[in-house]
Amino acid sequence: MENINDQCNKEENQLSKCNNSSDGNCCTVREASNVILLVSNSSKTGKYIQTLWYLKHINSTVAIETSNKDENEIEIVKISARDGDEVHNDEELLVTSNTLISYVARSYRFVFVIDISPSTFIVDGAASCVPHSKIINRLRQCLEGLLMDGNFLPANKFSPKIFITICFYSPFIAFDEDR
Repeated sequence: MENINDQCNKEENQLSKCNNSSDGNCCTVREASNVILLVSNSSKTGKYIQTLWYLKHINSTVAIETSNKDENEIEIVKISARDGDEVHNDEELLVTSNTLISYVARSYRFVFVIDISPSTFIVDGAASCVPHSKIINRLRQCLEGLLMDGNFLPANKFSPKIFITICFYSPFIAFDEDR
């Protein structure tokens, strides 16, 4: 609890220094529009930890982290300012309730279970097609979407691992062990 109070006092002192500056240079803290956080692979990093990060950093300033990670293995990798100007690596921006926080992970796991029962091979008279072909097309489109480049993060900081499992299910396929 003492660490949180020390951090709050430190931030208040920094803001008061900016407000009390007597020279012509105004020390203003810009508001962050978007903050993208890179979450570790740890299964412990769930919604609870993400919510704690948000509550800990709301109405405080954050900067892009170059090397060290948060104690919960959440790293700030990109910040954009509300005014649209470029953000420098050492610049701190204010996180408010209007700031959009996005979490990305180092790896993603997707599991698809495809029903290949005989009913999916019957011609649909209304749509004049076989549902099986629609299922395979949707799976292809989904896989293409997963592998599409997302240019929202610098390439040197983020290259996720994607694990995909595809299972086909049919009620008529049985193995000797299942009988």
